[in-house]
Amino acid sequence: VSATASSGLSPSFSIVSGPATLSGNTVTLTGAGTVVVRASQAGDATYNAATPVDQSFTVAKASQALTFGVLPNKATTDPAFAVSATASSGLSVSFSIVSGPASILGNTITLAGTAGTVVVRAAQAGDANYNAATPVDQSFTVGKVNQTVTFGVLGNKTFEDAPFTVSATASSSLPVSYSIVSGPATVSGNNVTLTGAGTVVVRAAQAGDATYNAATPVDQSFTVAKANQTLTFGALANKPFAYGDV
Repeated sequence: VSATASSGLSPSFSIVSGPATLSGNTVTLTGAGTVVVRASQAGDATYNAATPVDQSFTVAKASQALTFGVLPNKATTDPAFAVSATASSGLSVSFSIVSGPASILGNTITLAGTAGTVVVRAAQAGDANYNAATPVDQSFTVGKVNQTVTFGVLGNKTFEDAPFTVSATASSSLPVSYSIVSGPATVSGNNVTLTGAGTVVVRAAQAGDATYNAATPVDQSFTVAKANQTLTFGALANKPFAYGDV
């Protein structure tokens, strides 16, 4: 800053109030607000002290910007993970979930276990010296997890064998359903009832849910052999030949 005295003597400066410091005639800002600077001249052997003159100016809040990088896609069963962003002001950034199957605590995101698109918002509300930053959103996709069905070989049967159960497991631990693809049998739940001889193909399937994709169905076949049979034919009584018997 600069000022002149009619005496030609050098003025001095001081900060009366406000967020600034002064060294010599150099003002350094320390925050936002109104600064009052005083120019003085104390006089000497020839001149009386001058009446001080104050000047004020306003220090506006500074703008700030956020840097929030792209977030990687996730799977529904992935563990919680942290996100990070920075503000040009150096102030701490807060996060929120705008939409999607996730929750956030601090900067740690926990997935809800279902598929969808999650939008995360980074924000910095500002303070006495900085205006609020424009929020920055980043999105990522939560994809369903693949699963497989394990369905073991089925033993051959003979027609008239009693109904029997089949079992298979899904890597997701979700329940498996069964159907007859072809052949002489019916199925209810996991209980197979034979209806004839031939080759039976049984299908194990898992349709998936909000977390898992449908599994590739697995077929197993078995043969139903014809059943043996026996004849029962009772003894016939002896007969005397007589006219008229034939």
